[in-house]
Amino acid sequence: MRFRLNTTALATVAGLLIVSPSMAQNAKPASPAPPIRQLPPKQAPPVPAPGKDQVIKATPEVLALGEFSTSETKPGTITLTNTGNETVTIVSAKASCGCTTSDFQRNTVLDPGQAIDVTIRLRGGPTARELKKTVTFTVEGYPQLKVPVEGTSIAYVKMTPDRLGQDENPEGKIVLEAIDGQPFKIVNVQPPILRNTPVEAAARHEVEINWDQYWDEAKNAKVTFYFDHPKCNQHYFLVKLNPEQRAEINRRIRESGQKGKAAKKGDVPPPGVRNDSTSVKILVKQGRTEEIVSRIKEKKLDANYKDKSGMSILGMASKEGNVEMMTVLIDNGADVDAADQVGRTPLMHAGTSKNPAAVRLLIESDADVNAKDTFIGGPLAWTSGFGSAESVQDLVDAGAQVETVGAATGYTPLIWASGFGDSGSIPILVDAGANLEAKDTVDGGTALMHASRTGKIEGLRTLVKAGANVNARDRNGKSAFLNAAGHSSGSTDKIIVLIEAGSDLTAKDNSGRNALELARNRTDAQATEVIALLEKRMPASED
Repeated sequence: MRFRLNTTALATVAGLLIVSPSMAQNAKPASPAPPIRQLPPKQAPPVPAPGKDQVIKATPEVLALGEFSTSETKPGTITLTNTGNETVTIVSAKASCGCTTSDFQRNTVLDPGQAIDVTIRLRGGPTARELKKTVTFTVEGYPQLKVPVEGTSIAYVKMTPDRLGQDENPEGKIVLEAIDGQPFKIVNVQPPILRNTPVEAAARHEVEINWDQYWDEAKNAKVTFYFDHPKCNQHYFLVKLNPEQRAEINRRIRESGQKGKAAKKGDVPPPGVRNDSTSVKILVKQGRTEEIVSRIKEKKLDANYKDKSGMSILGMASKEGNVEMMTVLIDNGADVDAADQVGRTPLMHAGTSKNPAAVRLLIESDADVNAKDTFIGGPLAWTSGFGSAESVQDLVDAGAQVETVGAATGYTPLIWASGFGDSGSIPILVDAGANLEAKDTVDGGTALMHASRTGKIEGLRTLVKAGANVNARDRNGKSAFLNAAGHSSGSTDKIIVLIEAGSDLTAKDNSGRNALELARNRTDAQATEVIALLEKRMPASED
C-alpha cells in the first residue's frame, strides 16, 4: 500500500514541532567602566511602555566590519548613548548567532547623556560568505534596540576547481593557491587521500586525490585541508557523488551511526541518584538553569534523565534553544546524542529552535550531524524544514549529508526547505550538491513542486535558476506549473516565474485537467487573480 501523508500524519508533524522561543543569555561579562552603575542581577522582566520611542542610540547604527579572513574573529566598537531625560537600564544584549559576541555587561544603567562603548566580535566561520548578524539590546521600559553587524569573510586559499567528483575529474587534480601570494604548507588533509602531499611552503600547490584511497578512507563526502597560512587555516569541500557513490556513502554513515549507538547511556540513573521527574519539563520550559544545576549536584536529577517518550533533558533544553542550560548539562556529562523513542536527538530539536547558537554548541560538542530518526530523517532535515538558514549552513559545514531521506515522507532536506522552511536554506543545499530532482514517496513531488505549492517565491526562483526541471511530473501527472495553478498557495507570481522558465502550458494531469481547469476549482482568495492570468497566458485552444 502506498503511503500517503494524511491529516493524522500532519498533526503528528505539528505535535513534534511545538517549540518555545525561550532562549537564555550567554554573554561573557566584562568589567564596567566607572561611573556606570550595576543593578542587582535579578530583576523583573522589562516591559516596554506603550508608544515610547527608543532613547538609547547606537553609533554607528550599523556596525560594518568590512572584509576579513575566514580564520579571523573581527572586532568592532559601537557607542550606546542615553539621549533621553531619565536614567535607563540596558538589561541585556543577545546576538543572533554564536559567531557573534559582545563584552556588554548585563543590567548596565546609563544616566541622561551618558555613553558606553561595546565591543562586538564577528567570527569569519569555516567558509567564505556574506555575514549579516544582529545584536539586540533589551532596554527596560523601551523597545528593543537592534544593531546590525555586517562583514564579508574571505578564504585566502582558494581551490580550483572549487568542487570535484571522480566521474568528472578521475585524475583528482586540484590547485590550492593563496590569493595574497603568501607561501603556506598543507599541514594535513582528512581523510588522508593525497597522492603527493607537498612538504615545502609555496603560494601555489598542485595536488592529486587518490580516488582509490578516498574510497578506502571516506566516512562521508567531506574533504578538509588544513594549512599554516596566517589568514586561512582550513578549507573543505564536498565530493560530487553519482547515485551509486551516494548510496555507498550513506551506507557508511548508517554503519557508523549504529556503532556509535552501542556506547550510549541508558535511562537508568547512576547509583544514589533519584530523578525528581515531576517538574523537570517545567524547569526547562521556564529556563530555571540554576535549579537544574542544584538538583544535579544534590543527586536529585541525573543529567541524562529521559521522560516517558525517551526525550532527554538535554533534548528539552535544545528544543527551547536554551544555550546556557545546554552548556551546563553537557558539562555535567549529558549525552549529546541521546535519542528518544523515534530516534530524535538534541541536535534535531535544536534545529527547530531557530537559535543557531544552540545548533553550533552541539556541533562543537561532537554531536552526530548525521544521526537518523525514524520520521523526518536527521538534523539537517529538521533544520531545513523548521529552522534557520544559518544553522543549515553550519550543519553542511560540519559534514551533514544533504541526501538524507525521511522514512515517513521520503522528503530530502531540500524538499523540506523548499516546501516549508527558510528559503535562504535552498541555495546552501544546492551548493552542497543536493539533488534537485529527488522525489518524495508521498506523491513523487520534487523540491520545485513543493515550492510551487507551499514554498516561498524566493525559493521557487532559486530552484528555477539552479536548473530544476520545470516540466517534471509527479505521480498525479502534475508539473510544478499545474501544482501552482491548482493549489491555494499557488500565487500569480509563482505561475509567472514558472511560465517564464519554460513550463509546458498545454500540460494536463492524469485526470486530463489543464492548469486553467485546476485553477477554476479553487475557492481561495487568490483564485480569481490566478484564473485571470491563466486565461490571458494560456493557448486559446486550451481555454
